[in-house]
Amino acid sequence: MQNVLFITDQPQVRNFTAAYLRRSYFAVQEVAPASAIELMQKNAYDVVIADSTLPKSSALMEALACHKRAWPNKGRILLTFSDSPALAHACRVMDVLYLPKPVRLDELRQKIEAFENRSRLMPCE
Repeated sequence: MQNVLFITDQPQVRNFTAAYLRRSYFAVQEVAPASAIELMQKNAYDVVIADSTLPKSSALMEALACHKRAWPNKGRILLTFSDSPALAHACRVMDVLYLPKPVRLDELRQKIEAFENRSRLMPCE
């Protein structure tokens, strides 16, 4: 079972999406932005899903970078309305998958499952 951290400042989106992911057999911890950065730095979530429109998004991007340094084989997904070249470059550098909003829940589930399959193929650290 994938351990997922889902971060957004929109409670309805957070609750609805987390409920869908739980029905898809993921262990989901949903949090508001204020709690997210500390959790990402301390816990080895299999996948971290973050909303790029959050306040202090540069701090969020830094937390994703910290997550990559601490757990390079774990998954990171950024939900965004933007498709700028700068964002695409930042995501490549930090090994973050970005999905355009509005996000289709079945696509999000498939991306999480792909991270699980990728981690099974990785050699032990």
